[in-house]
Amino acid sequence: MTAITTPRAGDPAAAPPGFAPRVFAAEAGKGLRLMWRRRAVVISGIVLNGFLYLMIQFFIGGGHLPLPVLALTLPGLFAYVVAATAALQGSGGIAEEVNGGTLEQAHLSPARPSLLAAGRLAALAVEGSSPPSCSPLPTGSGTGRTG
Repeated sequence: MTAITTPRAGDPAAAPPGFAPRVFAAEAGKGLRLMWRRRAVVISGIVLNGFLYLMIQFFIGGGHLPLPVLALTLPGLFAYVVAATAALQGSGGIAEEVNGGTLEQAHLSPARPSLLAAGRLAALAVEGSSPPSCSPLPTGSGTGRTG
């Protein structure tokens, strides 16, 4: 007696060749399309995080913008914005899929869940890195101090 085996969901043998890059691109593309749909929120995040950065520097500098400190603290703001965006938008995206009923459909695909999560994280990384990379680093003009 022989048994017929059927490949399980997530089994690499069940997917056709080139399936993994397409799934990754589809998940990342879906996240980027959602970000484009919420572009007003992204643009306001860019502006508000720029103001937040300048206000923090203003309080650190005692009423002035100390130029040597600006460049040193920019990576910290970058890390904060990326982590906050990934946490908030990631959990919001999962809740959106639960409410929409599409999260269960993702489990039916032959793609590994880790591949779907990697595509979603790639879109969140792009969304999280867009506000700090677009925020201008102020120069010494108009600060009243030279260093």
